[in-house]
Amino acid sequence: MLERPPIGHELVALFERAFEGRPDALVVTTQGHSLADSVLVFANPAFQRLIGHEVDRLLGRRYSEICHGLEAGIEGSGSACLQADVTLLGPTRGTGASVRLRAVPLFDGFGTARFRVVAHTAVEGPSSVGSKTTTERHARLLDALGGGVLVHRDFRPLYANTACARMLGLEEAAEVMAQPTLLRFLPLESLEAAIERYGQLMAEGPSGEPYIVRAVNAAGATFWAEVSESIVSWQGEDALVVSFIDASEHVRARKSEALLREAVDDLADSFILYDAEDQVVLSNKRFHQAFPFLPPQEEIIGAPMIQLVRAAVENGAITDQTYHPDRKEEWIAEFIAARHANKMTSAEDTWPDGRWDLVKEQMLESGGFVSVRTDITDRKRAEFALRDHEERLERALAERTKHLEAVLGNIAQGVIVLDPELRVVLTNQGLHDLVGYAPELGKPGTPIEALIRDRLNHGLFLPGEQESGADTETLVARRLAAFKELTREHYRHPFPNDRLVEVRREKLSDGSIICTFTDVTDQVTAEREVERQREALYQREKLSALGMLLAGVAHELNNPLSVVLGQAALMESMAADKQQSDRAGRIRNAAERCTRIIKTFLAMARDKPPSRVPVQINALIEPALDLVAYPLRSNDIKVERALAEDLPEVQGDPDQLHQVLINLLINATQALEESEPPRRIVLRTRHNAANDEVELEIADSGPGVPEELRRRIFEPFFTTKSETSGTGVGLAVCHGMVTAHGGSLTVDNLPDGGACFRIRLPASGTETAEAPAEAPADDSPGRVLLIDDEPEICELLIDFLEDSGLQIETAASGQDALRLIGARDFDAIVCDLRMPGMDGPALFDKVARERPDMISRFIFGTGDLLSESSRRFLKECNRPFLEKPFMPEQVRRLVKQVVRRSREGRA
Repeated sequence: MLERPPIGHELVALFERAFEGRPDALVVTTQGHSLADSVLVFANPAFQRLIGHEVDRLLGRRYSEICHGLEAGIEGSGSACLQADVTLLGPTRGTGASVRLRAVPLFDGFGTARFRVVAHTAVEGPSSVGSKTTTERHARLLDALGGGVLVHRDFRPLYANTACARMLGLEEAAEVMAQPTLLRFLPLESLEAAIERYGQLMAEGPSGEPYIVRAVNAAGATFWAEVSESIVSWQGEDALVVSFIDASEHVRARKSEALLREAVDDLADSFILYDAEDQVVLSNKRFHQAFPFLPPQEEIIGAPMIQLVRAAVENGAITDQTYHPDRKEEWIAEFIAARHANKMTSAEDTWPDGRWDLVKEQMLESGGFVSVRTDITDRKRAEFALRDHEERLERALAERTKHLEAVLGNIAQGVIVLDPELRVVLTNQGLHDLVGYAPELGKPGTPIEALIRDRLNHGLFLPGEQESGADTETLVARRLAAFKELTREHYRHPFPNDRLVEVRREKLSDGSIICTFTDVTDQVTAEREVERQREALYQREKLSALGMLLAGVAHELNNPLSVVLGQAALMESMAADKQQSDRAGRIRNAAERCTRIIKTFLAMARDKPPSRVPVQINALIEPALDLVAYPLRSNDIKVERALAEDLPEVQGDPDQLHQVLINLLINATQALEESEPPRRIVLRTRHNAANDEVELEIADSGPGVPEELRRRIFEPFFTTKSETSGTGVGLAVCHGMVTAHGGSLTVDNLPDGGACFRIRLPASGTETAEAPAEAPADDSPGRVLLIDDEPEICELLIDFLEDSGLQIETAASGQDALRLIGARDFDAIVCDLRMPGMDGPALFDKVARERPDMISRFIFGTGDLLSESSRRFLKECNRPFLEKPFMPEQVRRLVKQVVRRSREGRA
């Protein structure tokens, strides 16, 4: 048995059946890039005997390993036949056999060369061509035949004529005789069937019936051949004679006919075709479904037309009104004659059971006749339903027209419809009420120029008409021309009664024009109010964004400012002489002023609900002046203060009242910018005991407020400044805030010039609370831990606390602090809220789990009270905090207080 090569077992078996018993030495190789590179996949016993190798030493080897002497010209690839004289190497490479090889390709059904069959013939051996088995006379006779003739035994060619060679893509019959196997002219997938058919023919004899087979020529191109076979005795043995002709056109025609029949059979329409003798050529399934009483599809071919018409009459399938049973045959003859008389007809036909067909019939140029029936039952039912629906619609339309007229007569919107000749079709009462047309002008048929002239006489002009100076008739002609050119128009027109009317005109497809008139005065007023409110929201968002930006800058200044303020305070307390103390005091005063400005910014930016706490109005004035100090100095404005010393407190939101004061100071500063020096602002507070009110006046020496503007000065977005100078929001915001506090904000002009804004707020009725006395100092030693990622802050806190008798340790991060807290106790822990890595809240949470006894000793320091997360944490932990920048005494007092409580708790 052969060892299975690296291809399918089925192919190996096929090659065994085809070549195993051949006496000539044959091998099958892969196609490869060249014959030398190809690999042996099969070798018959004759080849094994020739070369002296066992098959297991041949399969899977390259052909070049067992062959010597392949010329370069024979090394090509592709589907060409290859021929050469070579030496086959035996088991010992020094011995071998000289042979002539002929290699031919095996193709698949797509014309792709897949394998090669290589035949080896001894150079000295006689030719195997059996051309002398026939006489030259027989050869000339067979060559003269139009079809190919081929004689073979086991697919080895014994004889071929010239026509055979040409059909197989070769020039001469001798080339066919030189082929090692005729199987190369069949696709690979057909070889199995060909071998089986050959065996059956040689055993049982041919049937004599021709058949169609697919073949491949020498170039790999496929073609169809009609083949007839018979058995003859050739050189004393049976051989197969094959005669064949090219059947490619016949096969294509049969395929086309089969496709046509299949396409016609799949039509949804009924189809029948007659030839010139009125006999059926072709029909489809749908035809036989429509006429089930006719012969079936496979039997109707050749049936005469008259037979089919007669069957339709006998089965009651005729609905023609001209048909009468008494003259059946005459009617049938007339029916067929009418078919022939008309080249083409198209008509609707109804069946007794209510079905409908669209019948299209046509005479063909060849004399044939085709009839196609399309089932239009659904379409006809839809038509009938549509007709009924249209009738119902017409009735409903008439009814709705009455309703529409009633509706139009009662809507406030004016409507007028004009016909294509610009005459009135209808008007409604709303038109007459809104525009003022007399009732007689709304009658159908009234020309539009009568309505135009009426309005012009009442002074209702369109923009630009009155200014043009044209007379009434000219204006009427212009408007008529505009109506004729109109497609669609939309505009708003102010009426003399201060109403704004929206006019819409549109020409319809039939040339009619519909015009509507809508009073949009209230709508426009509402739109303007919405736009005003939208602008107010936009301005508030801008102010909020600006406040957040300033607050962010202020927050970033807190840490360095804490160092400046703290060091200045220490320098002042440690100064050796008065000169150094004064200098340090000036630094401290400047830093404290910066601190007040920053805290003001932060307070303005904090998003918190208004509070109501006791507020001392006098205490708000200096922080506000600090914020506007630069414009006051740059404009050379002097500020005078006349503040009552016994001023009671008011209940209010200090941040909002502070903002009101700042806005009024800025407003006064801007009013003084264009005034001649001297420029002056006077701040005056007093207690009006009669009304129990606290009054605050901001008076300036500017031009004052004109009388006509004073009643509108507190309206939102009302301003006399340019777009780049103001928004008109500030005074409106101030007025709203003061009113929300139960007070009032007014403006008056002073007798000697200038404006005076006066704020009145109800007094709270409580005296100013005194500051709590500082707790007595506790000199007992205590241990304090300072935690901050900025070394300057830790150093500053150490300077603040070094004279307090406390033991102080520092940590630069939350992780370092956690290790120290785990190792020993501290009486107070001052921790920054925001640090990289483990921040203050994370450290507090960790200590709460591991050392819960220590959480009551925390003091937090922060410059970030804008953050919602910071405010929420400080509220939840309920621990005291120091807001940066902080002062020495503030730090000492709070640290000592926590240390004392801690030591008292342990006592």
